[in-house]
Amino acid sequence: MATAPSSLTWSQARHVETVIFVDVDGVLNIGAADSGEAPLLLNEANAEVVREAQGLQPWQMIEASRIMIESLASVLERKGEFVVNASSQCHDELVRRLATILEAAGEDSAVVLASTWRRACNADKVLRLQEDISRHLGRPFAFAARTADRPETKAADRLEAIADFLVQLSSQRDGVTQPLRALLL
Repeated sequence: MATAPSSLTWSQARHVETVIFVDVDGVLNIGAADSGEAPLLLNEANAEVVREAQGLQPWQMIEASRIMIESLASVLERKGEFVVNASSQCHDELVRRLATILEAAGEDSAVVLASTWRRACNADKVLRLQEDISRHLGRPFAFAARTADRPETKAADRLEAIADFLVQLSSQRDGVTQPLRALLL
């Protein structure tokens, strides 16, 4: 599978009027914070763990599991309609909503993957996501670019990667008078 470039070509950049940065986790799926760890995805397997554990007494679970189950149970109670299956890891309704935004943005937009999904180890998940977006758009879709793959330990790191991308894109658009719009999802 060919991966999206980390930046746009000079020719592509000069025609971009809108750049849309897409984060996947928490935007196209729902999770629960897990005390500094990666969020727990609201998927079928985790929902089943919650359902099975709901009959247990708190003393029957180890503390870490109890906290995880309580967090997921709370999310499941409020957002249960957004449980995803294990194969896609994105909820189809949320992908459909993203496709609607992309359609509204028009042809002069560039969609940039600004998620941990941009890493090579997630290539299969990205391919599946692009297929799902294509299905909703009714035409082929691929991310135009990705933000740089660098360590992220806090939210500010993601914002810095996006800012660096915009700086590079702006320099490629030097002399273009059309304003550049950016949307962060």
